[in-house]
Amino acid sequence: MNFKYGQTRDYDKFTIMDSNRKIDDKKVEKLVGLIKEHGVQQPIIINEALQIVDGQHRYMACKKIGAVIPYVISKAWKNTDDTIVLQEGSGWSALDHCHSQAVLGNFDCGQAMTYADKFHKESNAR
Repeated sequence: MNFKYGQTRDYDKFTIMDSNRKIDDKKVEKLVGLIKEHGVQQPIIINEALQIVDGQHRYMACKKIGAVIPYVISKAWKNTDDTIVLQEGSGWSALDHCHSQAVLGNFDCGQAMTYADKFHKESNAR
C-alpha cells in the first residue's frame, strides 16, 4: 500500500515545504468559513518526512480554528520535483513556479521574484 491515513490536532507535527506556494491569507480565511460550515472535505497530503506537499492552505485554516486535520502520507511524493510534477494541474501560476524554483536555488527565478515583490509593494502603495 502506498498510502497511510490519519488525523490530528498536533499541528507542529507537520512542516510546509519551502517550495510550496506562499500562503494566501484571503484563501485561508475563505477556507476557515467553509470548514466551519462543512468540515474538512479533503485531507492534506504529506510525504514520509511529514512535509505538506499539498494542502498548506487547508492546514493553516484548520490550525487557525483548532480543527482536526485529516492527512494522507504518500510514499510516492519524496521531494520537491515530485511535488511540482504531480501538482501541475492544480492551478499553479508562473509566479508560484518561479517562487518554487527560487527557493531551490535558481538564481534567475530568485531575481525575478525580487523584482516581482518590489513591483507589488510599489503598485500597492499607489
